Amino acid sequence: WSLLHHGHTDQLVPIMVTLGGIGHFILIVASLFAVVRRDSEPNKWWKFVGGGAIAVAYFAMIISSSRPH
Repeated sequence: WSLLHHGHTDQLVPIMVTLGGIGHFILIVASLFAVVRRDSEPNKWWKFVGGGAIAVAYFAMIISSSRPH
């Protein structure tokens, strides 16, 4: 709110996190909308779910490898 009231902010991190979260939410909703709207055979659903599982596993690997030791 400081940015809106005063025209400057002391910390950019909350703004960047918010914008990134909004961007990811839009991408997820758009991807799900595209998959549901499209007439596809069941094999493509497994590819979609498999791709999501691989992405989550990759994210977990990044988190586990970058945590403090």
